[in-house]
Amino acid sequence: MVARMKNDGYIDLSPDYPYEIEKVFSDKYIKLKHSPRKYQVSCFKLYHNDEEIRFKEAYRLYRVQCIKATLGMK
Repeated sequence: MVARMKNDGYIDLSPDYPYEIEKVFSDKYIKLKHSPRKYQVSCFKLYHNDEEIRFKEAYRLYRVQCIKATLGMK
């Protein structure tokens, strides 16, 4: 999944640059790869396979990915 910041909400990120999502939290925050902090989802547009998705779908996809990793599936 990829996140693109839609407004200049965080000084350490560039608007409209694709950042890879490492973790999706249930409290509407995301963690980007190579970044130690959490970001509010409301500042980003989320994409999966080049299609925009909602937060609920992103959280569901993340949970499925975690379960597959636990079971040893790809």
